[in-house]
Formats: sequence, structure tokens, C-alpha cells
Amino acid sequence: MDATRLVAQAERVLGGDPQPEEVIAEAWHAYELTEAVVRMVRGRQAPYLRESVAGARGVRGEDSVSIPGQPAGRVGGVPPSLAELLPPAETFGGGRTAVLTGAGASRVAQLTTVRHPERALAALDALLVGIGRALIGLIGTAADEQAYWQCVEALDAVEEANDQLRSLGRGGPG
Repeated sequence: MDATRLVAQAERVLGGDPQPEEVIAEAWHAYELTEAVVRMVRGRQAPYLRESVAGARGVRGEDSVSIPGQPAGRVGGVPPSLAELLPPAETFGGGRTAVLTGAGASRVAQLTTVRHPERALAALDALLVGIGRALIGLIGTAADEQAYWQCVEALDAVEEANDQLRSLGRGGPG
């Protein structure tokens, strides 16, 4: 599935009334997806893309970026199990089942292509900003220390994903 469609799935989840566990799960999904997309785009080595990501108004490429023959989910350094990263159900007073429905175990496993790199990267950037804001709100309302630190770890992952996007814009190693 195209990266932009996967970002839209996350936006739909966050556009509702997500539970804290869902926000944390979306943070990790976004981290994984950003890492995979950046690797796919970087493998393409498109100079116009670096300019576009950096904010310059350059040529808009319509090239697809994909890694043929490589199984989805192996593109980036995907954590072994999203369930391991989620807070226990009692941390926020809810259950984990809602987190894993709709999104599956990991959105990055569904990633097959990046048809429009600039659009995908811009959508990822906007998604990461939204998740970051939601996590900051959760940090302020965390019921206990464990919930607080799980939000902080998810926020760190979102910031790292943002760093990867900025690095791609500069043409750096990421």
C-alpha cells in the first residue's frame, strides 16, 4: 500500500476520539512508517526531492519509490512487536484491544510503495506534529509514572522520526 494512504489511516484514527493507548500506538506506527519511507526515498537518491523536502519549490516528481523483492516490514528497523511497546491496560484505565484493531500489528508491514514522495513526506510531517501535540497533552494528564514515561518514550520516537525527515531534506545520512 502507498505511504500516503497509510498516513491517512493514522489520521482517521487520531481524528476520532482516540484513547491514550491509541495515541501511543499511533506514535510508534508513525515512527516505523517514517523510518521505512525515509529509507525507501533515500534509496532512490532523487536530488529534486531533497530540495523539495527542505522547503524549496522545485520540480514535483511523480516517481514511485519502492523496494522490489523486499518484504514489507523489513524496510526499516521495525520493533519486534508493537504490543511490547504499549502500556498495560490498567495504565490508562482501558484495554489494549482497541489499539490493535484497525491498524493491525503495524502499518509499516503494509507499505509497498511511495508513489508521490513529496506528498508522503509532507503528510508524515503533519502526522508527526499532530501526534506530538497529543502526546504532550497526555504527558500532562498521565495518571502515574509508568504512563508518563510511556508517553515520553513515544514522544521521543516522534521527535526522532521528525529528525529523520529533516535529515532527508538536508541530504544527510539520517
